[in-house]
Amino acid sequence: MGMQTKLILICVAIIVPVFLASMYLIIGVQSILDNYAVNDLRNVIDSAQARFYQILSSVETDARDKTLSEIENTSGAVVYYENDQRIETVKNTTWYKDAQTAEAPFWSVVESGSEFLPAYIYPARDEYNRKVIVVLAVQKERMATAAKAFEYPVILTLSNGSVVFSNREDIHIMDRMYVPFDDSRTSVVQDNFFYGTDFTVTIPFSTGVTGAIFRIYMTVPYNDLTAESRNVTLIYVWYVGLCLILSILLSILLTGFFARRISFLKRQMIKVSGGDFELSDSIKGEDEIYELYGLLQQMVNSIMVSNTETTQAKLQAETFRLNQVEAEFKALASQINPHFLYNTLETIRMKAYSNDDKETAELLKVLGKFMRRSLAVKDGLVTLTSEVDFTHNYLKLQYARFGDRVSFNILIEPDGQYMILPLIIQPLVENAYAHGVEKVKQGGYILIAIKNAGKNVIIEVTDNGGGMDKETLQALREKIDRGDTSSGKSIGLTNVHMRIKKYFGNEYGMQIFSELGKGTMIKLVLPRDTGGAA
Repeated sequence: MGMQTKLILICVAIIVPVFLASMYLIIGVQSILDNYAVNDLRNVIDSAQARFYQILSSVETDARDKTLSEIENTSGAVVYYENDQRIETVKNTTWYKDAQTAEAPFWSVVESGSEFLPAYIYPARDEYNRKVIVVLAVQKERMATAAKAFEYPVILTLSNGSVVFSNREDIHIMDRMYVPFDDSRTSVVQDNFFYGTDFTVTIPFSTGVTGAIFRIYMTVPYNDLTAESRNVTLIYVWYVGLCLILSILLSILLTGFFARRISFLKRQMIKVSGGDFELSDSIKGEDEIYELYGLLQQMVNSIMVSNTETTQAKLQAETFRLNQVEAEFKALASQINPHFLYNTLETIRMKAYSNDDKETAELLKVLGKFMRRSLAVKDGLVTLTSEVDFTHNYLKLQYARFGDRVSFNILIEPDGQYMILPLIIQPLVENAYAHGVEKVKQGGYILIAIKNAGKNVIIEVTDNGGGMDKETLQALREKIDRGDTSSGKSIGLTNVHMRIKKYFGNEYGMQIFSELGKGTMIKLVLPRDTGGAA
């Protein structure tokens, strides 16, 4: 059996089950879509229930919260007093007879002119303790407005089946509905009650005060409800049929093309493989695939050898480049000898001192200490005393610049031997100068407070500068939390925050508080137990 015949049989063996499975899925999809449509219908009736519940419960609320005089001024309300002449017109109605013996409010239907309206009826006492009958009728316009929100007709009944509202021409108020539905839950059934093969959905609900059970009916033609699923099914059937026809045609074309390409590829691989490699294993068969496998293995082995040599060459070149860069960097770094800087500063300081410029000499001394500490910092922890001294030297240098415009104070509660990460206080102070008090003409103030707080140590750097608005503050917080230094701004703060989290854990780090015109406070939260005293 030739290669092309085998491939055609394989394609047919795959296409036919796929086609059958597709038809099965189409039937399942149609069923699912029908179920979705029914669920949507449940949502529609739930919405209708909410609208009518709001109208009816608002009437009951008026009856509960308003006085008789206020009720009499309410649209649709009537109060029947004893010896009221209007009683003669209603004394023979069912609702009035029920009201005479009722001890609690109830819902019924009353006649208002030429219309019948749902009404909330209850006995009450006037200010002279006389019995009165209060009728709060729901205007038809309110019910009709609620029903306009729905595409299909809506009917509202009492628990005994009496219709109290309908926007269908063939169903009128005072008619009785006798549809056997479950009184305790929403029902969606396919029945022949209204228009033939329709879906009828009902939902019972109670307003809660009278305990009266209302039921909403809505009927939807079957064709309307299942139109979408029929359309989708029809599209799927056409699509699957077209795919079947195209698959058969393509399988015939591609198998012939594939067989010819294998023979061609075999000849080309002999030319390019160029190697005589011994195969450790092989597949069984007497067709072109067997020969192709052998040639493919040769090509793969050749490529693997070539890739290995190329990769090794690249690694060697990259290693050489990195070593060269490192050597250049070390050569550049070695040109700057820290001792040369210290000795130079000391020479300048002594010259200033000998010229009786003691202030400049003192500043150079502080600067020398500051630079010595900056260049000497390595990984690991330092004592709190060392870090505070370093920060204090920085403050002295800044004081020489700002003078009495900016004052500072340092309050320390933990022991000086408490171990702390280096260079985490000075960047906060530098930020306070640069973005807080630098533009203050006088009265600038920076407070550094280091204190114990339970299992933590809190470091607060507060300034009375211009502060930030809420948007700027939020953007800064998010930038620091992301560790974003791409903009070149707030690098010092971001570095401090990320170092603390990396060293001590995510529960520690930096917090920023600020208010426009009222200054800024940056708080660092550190563990109290870092291996040193606190």
